[in-house]
Amino acid sequence: MSDAGVTEEVPRKPAAVPAPRSNRPTVHATRHRAGFIRANARLLKDVWVFRRQIFMVFWRDFNAPHMRSVLGTAWAYIMPMLPVSAYLLLRTVIKVPDEADTQLIDPVIFTTMGVTLWMLLRDGVMTPSASIRKYRNLVAGARFPMIGAIVVGFGQVALETLIRAALCAAAIIALGSYSLAGLLPAAGILACAMVLTFSVGVILVPIISAVPDVQNLLQILFRYLIFFSGAIWPVPTLFGSDALYRYNPFSLFLGQTREAVVLGTMSDFQLILPFLIATPIVLLIAGRIFYALQPQIKESVSG
Repeated sequence: MSDAGVTEEVPRKPAAVPAPRSNRPTVHATRHRAGFIRANARLLKDVWVFRRQIFMVFWRDFNAPHMRSVLGTAWAYIMPMLPVSAYLLLRTVIKVPDEADTQLIDPVIFTTMGVTLWMLLRDGVMTPSASIRKYRNLVAGARFPMIGAIVVGFGQVALETLIRAALCAAAIIALGSYSLAGLLPAAGILACAMVLTFSVGVILVPIISAVPDVQNLLQILFRYLIFFSGAIWPVPTLFGSDALYRYNPFSLFLGQTREAVVLGTMSDFQLILPFLIATPIVLLIAGRIFYALQPQIKESVSG
C-alpha cells in the first residue's frame, strides 16, 4: 500500500509550565519594610487571634507533667518555691561580715523577695528563646504563631512568679515589715523591669536561633550572677567601688523594688530612671526585629 498522501503526525511537546514563583523574598521584604508600630501591632494581633490555642497549650503543659503523680498538680505549686527555700537556707547558713544594707530589712524578706525577683528577671531574658525551641514543632507549621510560643512560656513564668510572690507576701505579713505607700511605685518598677528583660530576651531570639551556644553561655552566666546581684546578700564592693550595684540593672531593680515594698522609699531612683525611660523604646525595637526576622528564625529552628 502506498503511503502517499498520508502525513505522519509528529507528537507535540507539552507546553512548558512556568515554575511557580516563590513569594518568600516578597514576604521577607514586606516584613523588613514594616515600621515599629505596625510590626508590634501585627504581633499583638497574632496573640489575640490565636488566644484560645495559646491558652490550650499553656493549660496542657500546666497539667500534663503531673497527671500520673500522687499529688497531681500540687507539684506545680510546690516546685516553684523550692529554689527560694534553698537560697533562704543558704543565706541562713552562710553569714556575711557586713550586712549594713540589710539592717532595716529582715534577712528572710531580703532573700525571699530578692530570689523571687531575680528569677523573674532572669526568666524574662531566657524564656523567649527557650519557648521557641520547646515548641518548635508547633511553630514550624503555619497554624501557630511564633509569638504564641513566647506568650505560653511567659505565662508559665508569670504563674511560677505568682506562687513565689505568695510566699513573699506571707513572709512580709508575718514579720510585719511593709509599706502600703510603696506598693504602687514598686509595682511600676517591677512592671518596667519585666518588660525590659522580656524585650532583651526577644532581641536575643534570632541570635540564639543562629548560634545556640549563646543560650548555654547565658545559663552559666546567670547561675553565678545571682551571687553578685543583691538577691541573697548585699551587693559586694570591689576595691571600695559600688559599681556592681550602680551599673547593674538587675541589682537596681531588685534593690529599689524591695526597698519600696518594705521601707516605702527609693533612695537610688535616679539611677534606675534611665532604664525606665529606655524600656518602651527597647520594647518597640524588640518587636520590630522579631517580626522582621521571623522567617529566618523559623528556618533555623526547623533545621
